[in-house]
Amino acid sequence: MLNITINDLLEKVKEYNPEEVEYVRKAYEFAKNLHDGQIRQSGEPYINHPLYVSNILVEMHADKDTLCSGLLHDTLEDTGTTKQEIAQEFNKNVANLVDGVTKMSKMNFSSKSDQNVANTRKIITGITEDVRIIIIKLADRLHNMRTLEYKSEFKQKENSLETMEITFMVATEDDPEKPENSKQEVYVNKMTYRIITNSCGSIITLIMNWMDKNNTENSPRQAISISSWKC
Repeated sequence: MLNITINDLLEKVKEYNPEEVEYVRKAYEFAKNLHDGQIRQSGEPYINHPLYVSNILVEMHADKDTLCSGLLHDTLEDTGTTKQEIAQEFNKNVANLVDGVTKMSKMNFSSKSDQNVANTRKIITGITEDVRIIIIKLADRLHNMRTLEYKSEFKQKENSLETMEITFMVATEDDPEKPENSKQEVYVNKMTYRIITNSCGSIITLIMNWMDKNNTENSPRQAISISSWKC
């Protein structure tokens, strides 16, 4: 994986939204201070993760609030900051986006019961009135899948299954290029597609090996032939 720096991110922001460069830089410095001393399982500073998440978002030409929220998306869960503090430092939109991503992170996507799926959909609808919450969460999940090798075997399996559940949960069967779809729906569908195309090779390998090893028929989605996916 290429090393991404804050300057790389800001250069990309400058290409399409130069007046917001300093705003995004402020979010990076804020997140960096909050995550100071935290280390990822890969051994790198934790701030690298939100930086990579925002780099995924900037490739979509995301707005400043989305980029800032990508940089801050783990601060409520992993640091001592509060939603109110984020709102004061930035604005209510950023605070709500970070709060929404945090709530999604606490949801149980691994249960496959019909009741849980229905409840999860209802909860997602309630906390994601702003579709950017889903987009940020998908970018977060995409980077986690790209760095799956640093996790334990158990966590690799767990994260892979959860990623499949999340993508199935938010994906639609509609063609994302249909004109009747809103711009927001197109973004979500394309981000979901990007996660699947970047992650499903790892997911399929792990799950197939797991099933072979344990001789189990408990596949994540019996109705879907994952071996036929084109990754």
